[in-house]
Amino acid sequence: MKKNDLTILQSFGITAIVVLGMLLFSPMSLLLGNFMGKEPATLIYYLLAIGVPFWIISAIRKSKINSKAFNFKIENKKIIPFIIIAAVALLFGLIFPITNLIPIPESIKQVFLSFSNQTGIFAFILMVFAAPILEELIFRAIILDGLLKKYTPITAIIVSSFLFGLVHLNPWQFVTGLVIGIFSGWVYYRTQSISYSIIIHATANFSGYLVRYFVDMDSTMDKTLTELYGGLLNLVLAICGSVLLVLVCIYFLNKEFAKRKSISKGNNSIILLILYSTISISSCSPEVKSEFSEIQNYLNALTTKDFSGAILVAKEDSIIDYRAYGYANIEHKIKNEVHTKFNLASITKMITAVGVLKLYDEGKISLEEPIGKYLPSYSNEEVKNSVTIHQLLSHTSGLNNFYTEERFLATDKLQYKNVSDFVPLFENDTLLFKPGSKYHYSASGFVLLGLIIEEVSGQNYYDYIKNAVFKPAQMENASVFEIDAITENRADGYTSHFGEMETLKKNESYLSKASPAGFHYATAEDLFNFSKALRKGKLLKKETVKQMHQPKTKGYNTHIGYGVDIDSRYNQKITGHSGGWYGIHNELLHFTKDQYTVIILSNQDDDGKKGASGVKNFFIQLFAKKN
Repeated sequence: MKKNDLTILQSFGITAIVVLGMLLFSPMSLLLGNFMGKEPATLIYYLLAIGVPFWIISAIRKSKINSKAFNFKIENKKIIPFIIIAAVALLFGLIFPITNLIPIPESIKQVFLSFSNQTGIFAFILMVFAAPILEELIFRAIILDGLLKKYTPITAIIVSSFLFGLVHLNPWQFVTGLVIGIFSGWVYYRTQSISYSIIIHATANFSGYLVRYFVDMDSTMDKTLTELYGGLLNLVLAICGSVLLVLVCIYFLNKEFAKRKSISKGNNSIILLILYSTISISSCSPEVKSEFSEIQNYLNALTTKDFSGAILVAKEDSIIDYRAYGYANIEHKIKNEVHTKFNLASITKMITAVGVLKLYDEGKISLEEPIGKYLPSYSNEEVKNSVTIHQLLSHTSGLNNFYTEERFLATDKLQYKNVSDFVPLFENDTLLFKPGSKYHYSASGFVLLGLIIEEVSGQNYYDYIKNAVFKPAQMENASVFEIDAITENRADGYTSHFGEMETLKKNESYLSKASPAGFHYATAEDLFNFSKALRKGKLLKKETVKQMHQPKTKGYNTHIGYGVDIDSRYNQKITGHSGGWYGIHNELLHFTKDQYTVIILSNQDDDGKKGASGVKNFFIQLFAKKN
């Protein structure tokens, strides 16, 4: 393998190693069977035939692609009953009827019967423990995990499931492997934990073991499908009931997955993605089909040299693609993942705006009264008596942007622990102009909004945002970090001084703890959940959301609402917010007519043409095209 993400060709190579191991060790099964009996001989053969290839593949994986250890952590025990029920329903309501329709030659039938008669403890260990663990590690934790880093979730799961079925070397187990593999792969895709996939596999195998133990397989294999189910009506009811049961389980699993802190490659199930790509897309207009194809082609062609970060693309409420590129830490070659947390920079302002407007929804603040009503002890009388919340939210207050000034850049940024710690950076400054008369982008104004949140809510700003915005929006990874904190799954930032330098440098000296104006951390999916919750009226009243997105003034390039950009330069309106700083370039773009949402989070700045800027330009050209 090369030092890059797993390719489809390489995944076939891994499968070939497994098949080769099965063939090379097959004489041992016959040899050992003469000394210790069929069951223990079969178990030892299996451990060698699959275990040795697994060891070889794992060694290659570790040395060539710098992969991390397998994740066996079970974060949510609530999903276990659902995956077990779904696996059993798939087996008896879908897989078994399909495989029963495939004719079995007499010679193959005898081979199956010889294995079916193995119902002792060794067969139990092989079927319920050894096979699920080894096979899921190979086909889910290695092959699927590798493919997900390079290909779309649909492609990765179908390819890994196809190979999982193929390795069984017969059409009956191929069907079982394919269907169970898709379900198991989806669960792995959503959880990034191999334990759930092992449980699914073990459930299917244990069900098969029980059938072997209690059913006369010799007579059963000669019966028709209708006879096995006791009549056509029973067969139809079994199939329909199983399908319904699987759909119910998927529904509840999706609800649990939506709560998960570090979800994998998307917010909706791969089953929904597959339906989207087959049923829904087939009924879409040719233009939409073309757009989906262009998205996949573009993201497939994108490389680490082109972009570092995460890209999420959604249509209405469904994620249609979600990928990560480049490195979270270049020094140690730690790759960005879709669950990597990125510094949001100024997208934090949109979050703060929602927090403020929530207080407005509750009747606790007025947008048009001077802020002195809520900050009576604020020392700058001019600001206190003339600036309104409306003006702070729309960047028309006349306050400056302290982040870009030397008084912030030259300070020890460890000193900024609370919102009030940022206030001395600007509280004695004179207003740049009469409030409401002009536009000037202002971080200082949003710090004051954070102070108002604290005064009115009685809570610390960070706690308030967590409870009022992050939790209801299901932004489970959104966080605030001290700049010297050791944090899992956080991307380090690298700056080229916006394209001026060829060599990247770390951006740590430019960062502080998050303020209400910038530097929260979150994943791309967190931002999609935020955007979706805002549009659905789950964070604010719908009238307030509409008011938030009404243009209040003209900014440098776009119109400005309350903490949101409204871009009308194209053939459809684009709303959202950007976040740019040294070592950071982020975009939250919602195309209002066609209901596409694009989230771009990058841990590298750029020159306005490459990197995140290039990605943004592609999607605007694809969906909106400049007027």
